[in-house]
Amino acid sequence: MVFNLPNNYKLRESYKERNLYYKFFAGYFFNEFISTIDERTIAFIKRLKEIVLNEENRFIGDKKITLEQLDAIQNETKYITFDYHVAQFYKGNKDRGEMSDILIYSKQNFISIECKYLSNMSYKKDIEEVQSRIKIAESEFNSKGIQVLLMKESKFKNSTNSNKENSFAKKIENHNHVIPTIILFWEDLLAMTTDTAVKEYLINQLKR
Repeated sequence: MVFNLPNNYKLRESYKERNLYYKFFAGYFFNEFISTIDERTIAFIKRLKEIVLNEENRFIGDKKITLEQLDAIQNETKYITFDYHVAQFYKGNKDRGEMSDILIYSKQNFISIECKYLSNMSYKKDIEEVQSRIKIAESEFNSKGIQVLLMKESKFKNSTNSNKENSFAKKIENHNHVIPTIILFWEDLLAMTTDTAVKEYLINQLKR
């Protein structure tokens, strides 16, 4: 009922971006009640490691430290939550903004995921402001964070191919990232999706 939709589903399916990542991650990819959850989680972290190691235009940070963090979180007990705000624990802060669309956390490490697929990433809102919140969470929980920016491949390539100095790709390249930043594509997740119904749903959504 979540992924097997009728032919006219477009008329009744939510057009909000969060509908896709709620369905995909909570309904399938990180759903502990669906078999092979361990394999999917390992594949996810493995893909992040591959990007850090091999794709320089999709990673900003210290490779050695980031790989150590990813190795650690792979071996630690992990938990998932959605729509996470630091205001829930950092009471002295008037910032009510979101830190993570999806937060994967363990005792000593966490991965904060910002999701987009129809809209473009905002450098100020999605990088500068979010990373300041990640730093607060690091201090509060004595833990180290990684930021993952999840977007369509075409959105990133359009920004990369732009000659404008204020393009998202140029800004993120020149930013002094205290927090390691990994750019992940929905197409990466599509390649890791083995369920036929989920795969078909994701393909259709990415055509929008």
